[in-house]
Amino acid sequence: WESRYPAHWLVPGAHIRLQRGDCAGQVCRELAEVLDRARGNMVDDLIAYRPERVFIDENRRKLFFGGEPFDYLAFLRQDARFAAAWSCYARIGSRRGYGVWARTCGA
Repeated sequence: WESRYPAHWLVPGAHIRLQRGDCAGQVCRELAEVLDRARGNMVDDLIAYRPERVFIDENRRKLFFGGEPFDYLAFLRQDARFAAAWSCYARIGSRRGYGVWARTCGA
């Protein structure tokens, strides 16, 4: 969907580092903050731009996650605002590993 960023590269980088556990104390907290900020920005943009279509990578193994599984919807659901915003979308299909959702609420 429309976003202030051309790519969400912060998410894989911070997620992989936290999953590997190769950070400690302050670094881990900062990585968690990066994920929180990225998630918040993604939800902010969904609410602000209200895109007609949303494509979400549903491939089990994602290229930028080092082959590790990652569920974008589960990630976004950690923001309490996401549920209300996402209730305006219905799944209409999939294409090449991406789920496709259409906006169902008024413009």
